[in-house]
Amino acid sequence: MLRYQLPGVPDEEPLHRQDLHHADQNMRETAVRLKMNTIRPNIEGHKLVLVDDSIVRGTTSRRIVDMVRRAGAEKVHVRIGSPPIMAPCYLGIDMASREELIAAYKTVAGVEAVINADSLGYVSHRGLVDAVGIPKENLCMGCLTGLYPVEIPERSAWLRKRSYRNIFET
Repeated sequence: MLRYQLPGVPDEEPLHRQDLHHADQNMRETAVRLKMNTIRPNIEGHKLVLVDDSIVRGTTSRRIVDMVRRAGAEKVHVRIGSPPIMAPCYLGIDMASREELIAAYKTVAGVEAVINADSLGYVSHRGLVDAVGIPKENLCMGCLTGLYPVEIPERSAWLRKRSYRNIFET
């Protein structure tokens, strides 16, 4: 989790977190309960912004948001350092199936509601490309756009069901 010190705001750790990489859903949920602890005095009565690298299924994000709410957070805003993951990776990253990806079938507002956040914001596709510093033509963003640098047979049927615009024009 990233932390940024705002002028005039105390630098207090609100949440202790370890990365979770468990294949089984029940193990992920148990790991969230066991490996994350809130520090109530640093949360109670505060408005928080939680920053994470991505939301895949939404399970971990929902548990974290609920955990900090139970610790007394007044508001919980979530910011994600990537665009929504809306398609599986067919080119080397072992990840959830399309059916498990929360952003594959939900709008940003829909994901926000599922994870119980007061607001949710993602880095834009253009923002990610600019941050990485590599031309978009040299990046595979298939899991973020559903558009891959090679033909993926399963993807073709899924794309026909969705209306795509050029994500770099906005």
